[in-house]
Amino acid sequence: MAEQIGPFGPVKGLRRHYDADLSTRTKNAFPDHISSGGLPAVCGMEPIDQVGLKAKMGRALYPEPYGLAVFAAEKRLPDLSDLQILPQLIGEEVEWPRVNTECGIGGFQCMAPLIVSSYGSTRAVAPRLEAITVAAARQGIPFVVGESMFATFGEDGLRRAITAYLNAFTGKGAVVVQANPNDIRAGVLELAKKYNAHAVEIKLAQGAMPGLGASVKFEGRELAEHYKRLGYTVLDQPDGTFERHAKPGGVDLQELAARFDEYADFGLPLWIKLAYGKGLPEIMAVLNKIKAVKCVTIDGFAGATGHAPLEIMNEVGLPSAAALAEIPRCKFSVVMSGGIATGIDVAKAMMLGADGAGMGRAFLIAASLGDAGVENFIKAVREEMQMVAATQRIKSLKELKGRKSNLAALDERAGRMFGVQ
Repeated sequence: MAEQIGPFGPVKGLRRHYDADLSTRTKNAFPDHISSGGLPAVCGMEPIDQVGLKAKMGRALYPEPYGLAVFAAEKRLPDLSDLQILPQLIGEEVEWPRVNTECGIGGFQCMAPLIVSSYGSTRAVAPRLEAITVAAARQGIPFVVGESMFATFGEDGLRRAITAYLNAFTGKGAVVVQANPNDIRAGVLELAKKYNAHAVEIKLAQGAMPGLGASVKFEGRELAEHYKRLGYTVLDQPDGTFERHAKPGGVDLQELAARFDEYADFGLPLWIKLAYGKGLPEIMAVLNKIKAVKCVTIDGFAGATGHAPLEIMNEVGLPSAAALAEIPRCKFSVVMSGGIATGIDVAKAMMLGADGAGMGRAFLIAASLGDAGVENFIKAVREEMQMVAATQRIKSLKELKGRKSNLAALDERAGRMFGVQ
């Protein structure tokens, strides 16, 4: 990866801004000539870069082709791959196939410290969703039904998403229904209980676009009016299409406990989804006092599966595992998500202090081979975690949690971010 030469010398590892991107189909006429900020040093009369596209469209850029692909951040920040695992040399011999993978996540016994992170109701996800749901149930890991399922597919669609998991349920794992502010007002929490979901997840923020509501593109004036009635913000586009934006919600520390006591009245365990940002330790401290809260997923930089503004994905947020150095000890499960792709990633997150990790895009890729492909992928991830446990001479994946002293940072930036020497 090329170095970016800035006013303070080389900046290693950071994305070099060419003011162009594959996902927006923009480019520079002279990509080797870049000035400050990534703008082209030589500009042609017909702009083909991102500035030119913004001038043409009059709005922030979203990745394309929407509905045919999933997208995530490209900017290179320190991540879990910048941490190296130190093997434990002193201790009893451990054969990795014998390492116990069972653990508790969010109040449920699971076959691995792994969850399927919530997917929104995007066209790119929908064709593969059932395969992932069924595979997760068979392999005994939790599956989170994403936000806006009710708005997009109606009550019957939400019911099918829940029952697909329950029909393949083996007694381990859980099906959890996520709800954003629009979902809550539409009665999704009540429907989750009606159709026997194991838990509900209240979405307060997500890593790909914290502070912004999830969005999708669609066609049809009648559908636009339907979403407006449900409280979504709907934007008309010049090409005759529409964008639907969910309410982002907000966090008032004075009201937080009262709100979650109200959600607890539904009689289901509460999961929470948060982004990593300013104020996270204070929010976690309040949640730690609420008995009904059983799991908090901290969603960080590099995660996304759908339609988010390109620059927001690249320039806002940090990797979720970096939060573990600053949040208090919690009574509930703490799960990391965002850019997690291997069993090694999950193991490192646990060594930093997490109870497990969630994946999104990785399962979508595996689902190209159907539910068998997703099951095989889960088995491979579990096997990688068992191997890491063997290097630590421990017999259970649960014992990986908190072994931070057996991690080494490969450079100072990664060390500062994750609190590792």
